[in-house]
Amino acid sequence: MVGEVKYKIHVGKMPEGTFKRVPGHNEWVGGKRGKSKYSLEFNCFRAMWDRCSYKSHKAYKSYGGRGIGVCDRWTHFLTFFADMGPRPSKNHSIDRIDSKGHYTPENCRWATSREQSLNTSKKSNVGIIGISKTKHKSTKSGYNFGVLISLAGKSTYRSRTTLRAAIECMDQLLAEFKDQLPPDHKYGTVIDQELVDRQLRRENKTKKAA
Repeated sequence: MVGEVKYKIHVGKMPEGTFKRVPGHNEWVGGKRGKSKYSLEFNCFRAMWDRCSYKSHKAYKSYGGRGIGVCDRWTHFLTFFADMGPRPSKNHSIDRIDSKGHYTPENCRWATSREQSLNTSKKSNVGIIGISKTKHKSTKSGYNFGVLISLAGKSTYRSRTTLRAAIECMDQLLAEFKDQLPPDHKYGTVIDQELVDRQLRRENKTKKAA
């Protein structure tokens, strides 16, 4: 099993009663020939369980098939909603901060597609979790370094033109949010020292040549 061990994790099978009726979020409208009406949050809740539980689901191979599951705390929508809060907009979806981890309160946030693409636990192209490098024509180096921290479903993003500046920015954000971050957070963790050193050497050469 991948990810956390704090919770009991459900993979490949949904507990009975998970989709029970919740007023305002999961209701039947229109009488006998009506249909279910779901809130934005319940739609995400349902999709999360479906892709981790049903082998017939088109995304099961990438979720339940990889051993990714949902924690027992989220077998009821109300606890899921209490942990995640309202979905900020239709452009937001539930995102796992650690793509190898399960759906748990500590590992999930609401994020836009852009924010998810900057999640370097999924795309560690500079070797530090929480910092990513993207091409940017207007900077001297030709790259932009994004710094991202997510807390309680909300994201804080900063942009810097060098990795060295991005590392300093990450240190500042970690100090700013130290009382809110979980003890086992991974932001700022170096996962590829060689990759980090290579980028910093490149920046030093560029600075000397200037």
